[in-house]
Amino acid sequence: MFTISLRGCPSTRLHIVEFDDSYMRDNTDEFELKAPNDTIDHPLVNYAASWKAVEEAREMDPYAHNKISGVDYRFWNVFHSNFYDTAILPARRGKICEMHFIDFDAMHAKEEPDFDATIKVCDKFELSTLMSFQYNWNREILC
Repeated sequence: MFTISLRGCPSTRLHIVEFDDSYMRDNTDEFELKAPNDTIDHPLVNYAASWKAVEEAREMDPYAHNKISGVDYRFWNVFHSNFYDTAILPARRGKICEMHFIDFDAMHAKEEPDFDATIKVCDKFELSTLMSFQYNWNREILC
C-alpha cells in the first residue's frame, strides 16, 4: 500500500493552482446504462460472483495488447466488457455512489482528528479544490 507522508515528496512541484472550467459544458440529457454490445463470441465470466477472479484478471495489463475488435467500443478487452456486464449493471446497490465530491466543510465540522489530519494533507498538496469540485458527472463514464 502506498502512503503519502505528511512531509510529502519535496521534489514534486505544487501545480494545482486554479481550475479553468471554460472548456466544460453541462450535459442534462437523460441516459441509461446499456449492456455491452460485443460482436465476438466469448465466454461470459460473472465477476460479481468471484472477486478472486477480478483480482486475477486485474493483475494482467490490458494495454499490453491491442484493443480487441469485436468488443463493445467502450471497452478494451473481454474482461472490461464482462466486468461491466456482470458486476456494474446488475448491482442492487449501485457501484457508483451519489457523492461525487468531498464536502470539506462537513468533514471539518465533525472535529475528528482523522478528518482534520486528512484535510491538512489535502490542503498541503493543494488537492482540496480538486477533491471538492462539484459537477454533474456522467454516471456511465464512471461505470
